[in-house]
Amino acid sequence: MLFFLIWIACAVIVGAIARAKDRSFLGFFLISAVFSPLIGLIVVLVRQSGGKKCPSCVEKVKLEAKKCRHCGHKFSDKDEPTRAAGLEEV
Repeated sequence: MLFFLIWIACAVIVGAIARAKDRSFLGFFLISAVFSPLIGLIVVLVRQSGGKKCPSCVEKVKLEAKKCRHCGHKFSDKDEPTRAAGLEEV
């Protein structure tokens, strides 16, 4: 019984981490509860966001966006997100 409670507590923690990274709490909680909290944590930490935040309105937009759909801010080359070392597209 204690093992089950620890398992669920770890799954909740993984869901909270996912929510802090703008991901689905419920989705990652279920992945962690069904498979393993360790697997869920690895997926949360490895998976990239797929978007960037507008510097004007701080809303999330697609990486390829040239203009924010929320406020109309036009992105320049300096606004482009930098990729982590080793993750550059070839």
